[in-house]
Amino acid sequence: DATKTAKVTDAGISAGNQTITNVGSAGTLSATNTNATNGADVFNAVTGVTNKGINISANGGTADNVKLGETVD
Repeated sequence: DATKTAKVTDAGISAGNQTITNVGSAGTLSATNTNATNGADVFNAVTGVTNKGINISANGGTADNVKLGETVD
C-alpha cells in the first residue's frame, strides 16, 4: 500500500500516514533548536507557560499574577 510507505526526500519526511512513535526529547526548546519534538516536550512547554501566568497591574498598582484561564476583573 503506497499510502503507508515511509520515505525521506529532499522535500521532507513522510511517515506514510502513520504515527511516528518513541521520538526522543528535542532537548531545550528554543528559537534555534531544529530538532523534532515529542508530546512530552510540547506538554511541558505549555504547562510551564500556563503555570507561570502573567503579571498584571493597573495605574502603577501592585501586580497580580493571573494564570491562563483565570478571569481578570
